[in-house]
Amino acid sequence: TPIAAISPFMMQAVLAHEDAGFFHHHGFATGEIRTALVRDLAARRYVQGASTITMQLVKNLFLRREKTLARKVQEVLLTWWIERALDKARILELYLNVIEYGPRIYGIRHAAEHYFGKTPSELTPAECAYLAMILPNPKSFHEQYEAGAVPQRFLDRVAAFLRRELSKNRIDQAALDDGLAELAHFEFHREGDARTP
Repeated sequence: TPIAAISPFMMQAVLAHEDAGFFHHHGFATGEIRTALVRDLAARRYVQGASTITMQLVKNLFLRREKTLARKVQEVLLTWWIERALDKARILELYLNVIEYGPRIYGIRHAAEHYFGKTPSELTPAECAYLAMILPNPKSFHEQYEAGAVPQRFLDRVAAFLRRELSKNRIDQAALDDGLAELAHFEFHREGDARTP
């Protein structure tokens, strides 16, 4: 799906949730890496990651899931190369088109259709916030879809995220108001349902 055919709310939600400094770094968020390293060392285990969108794209396109030093070196080199070979809009476009949004649900077109019965350009602020917030563990969050409802505590988190987007000028007041109103009756699309107008 070309980036021009993806809701701008989706791009803003993913940037806010996954990599707020995406357009300002060159593939590596050194401050985030430092913070994650301190937390991981203090906990003596893996607690926090510091992957940028470019690093996540590299992992999804080129690398296996193994956690070895050799794979980490490959990730760094490929991230450096991608940042030099492609512009930021293209990196973001590829990322949105290859990441996993649930079991066997890859790419924004498939996710928009699966969860909401829409094209990517039709996604609303609340739907985009929801999709961005499931990204750390989409297979686990897919249980909400299977159950047919989003728990109120998660809807509250989505509402807080939308308010944070407004505070960071990623959405405007009208988008926030629409998003919060939609959360009051948030529903998933089901196969066989009429397509959402």
